[in-house]
Order: sequence, then structure tokens, then C-alpha cells
Amino acid sequence: MDEQLTTQKVPRHRRKKTKKIGMIQVILSILLIIFWLVGVYAGYWYIETRMAKNHQQTKTLIEQSINAVQETNALRVQELEDRLTALNVDMEQIEEALANADDSLNESNETREQLNNRIEQLDKQLEELRKSLEILKGN
Repeated sequence: MDEQLTTQKVPRHRRKKTKKIGMIQVILSILLIIFWLVGVYAGYWYIETRMAKNHQQTKTLIEQSINAVQETNALRVQELEDRLTALNVDMEQIEEALANADDSLNESNETREQLNNRIEQLDKQLEELRKSLEILKGN
């Protein structure tokens, strides 16, 4: 029984040493968990920051591309408007030329009619002059 008492009774300095080792292990475990949590948070923060930066760069590139396309479209729209204006001016000139041609044709027809009337009058006068000449020859 004495052996049991001796094995159950641990010297005091040994118990303190065992308690110290246990406390150190607990403290080291807690520190390890804290460092692990800090590492996880640092990784999360780094990835989040990196993703935000990439997102901003992508957003900037997309905005620049959109602006470039809008500028190109604006230039092309302006070119098309200029061409349309030029075509409208050309159409107006063609319409005016056609109107003038119609007027000329109408005037030509009127002139032709007037000339035909004048020719008929001159033919009548010529016929009258022939009759008068025959009368004069006959006398």
C-alpha cells in the first residue's frame, strides 16, 4: 500500500511543472489559433483588396471602350448627317433643274405655237400677195 501512496503522491514541484507545461500548451494553442485566424483574415483582406482593384480596372476599361465606341459613333453619325445634307442639297438642285426644264419645255411649246401661228399668218399674207401679184400681172 505504501507503493500506492507513493505513486499517488506526486511531489509538489513536479505538479507545478506539469501545470506549467499544460498552461504553456494551452497558451501556445491559443496563440496558434490566433495566428491562424489572423492569417485567414489577412488572406481574405488581400483577396478582397485585389478583387476590388481588378474590378475597378475592369470597370475603367469597359467605360473607356464604351466612350471610344460612342465617340466613333458620334463621328459616323455626323458624317452621315453631312452626307444626308449634301444629298438634300443635290436633290433640291435636281428638282430645280427639272422645274426649269419643264418651264423650258412649256416655253418651247408656247414658242412653237406662236411660231406656227406667225407662219400661218405669213402664209396667208403671202397668198394674198400672190393673188395681188396675179391681179397686177393680169392687168
